[in-house]
Amino acid sequence: MGPRAVIQQYFAFANQERWHDLRELFHPDATLSAVGGRPRQGRDDVMTYFDKVFAAWPQHHDQPGLVIASGDSAAVEIAFTGTGHDGRRIHFDAVDVFHFAPDGRISSLTSWYDIGYVQRFLRAGRSA
Repeated sequence: MGPRAVIQQYFAFANQERWHDLRELFHPDATLSAVGGRPRQGRDDVMTYFDKVFAAWPQHHDQPGLVIASGDSAAVEIAFTGTGHDGRRIHFDAVDVFHFAPDGRISSLTSWYDIGYVQRFLRAGRSA
């Protein structure tokens, strides 16, 4: 399976919270880095990120947009929408950068977005 097909499955599985299926897209030695979070090493550690990040959003959707792929790497523009536990909605843009192992699975993922904006949104909900 090529990078574009893996990316398509990645977003489908994340949006549907199909965590077991998402896990299988990652190489056993995969890494994940996201703004505001600790680096993750290994598929099991990578998967703990998704539990943590989506816990704030009972409803969430990552809409992938432009994909720029070259060799074993790809960058994807994302429009994220989510609803917090208090019913407030948020929208922000992000970019994910994927690298792929020779077997086609994700070997590393970095996720970039305005963490300050997201943290202010979450803090405002706690004080409401």
